[in-house]
Amino acid sequence: MEEQHFTLSEILLLQLLLGSITYLIGSIAFFFLIKKLPMKWKVLAMILQFSLAVALSMVIWRFWPFPFDIMVFDGINLPALLAELIFLLPILIFQKRNRR
Repeated sequence: MEEQHFTLSEILLLQLLLGSITYLIGSIAFFFLIKKLPMKWKVLAMILQFSLAVALSMVIWRFWPFPFDIMVFDGINLPALLAELIFLLPILIFQKRNRR
């Protein structure tokens, strides 16, 4: 059996395809969490958040330690979901603490 080699761009495109729904929902949630920022800063923050979430999900995917498939829930890429939660939950917690 011969080895298959994939380029980084092929892996990135596959990750974007598999996690597209998760990234879209995460970006919408992030947009509503940063609603007080001016529009220019919102766009920059969303681009940064999206880029970091994709990069982190690729790292999570690379070191996936569990014996089950990363697409265990049909249509939801678990590394992408974990990456989005890592970025969104601290912002949500910070906003909840500052409202009190």
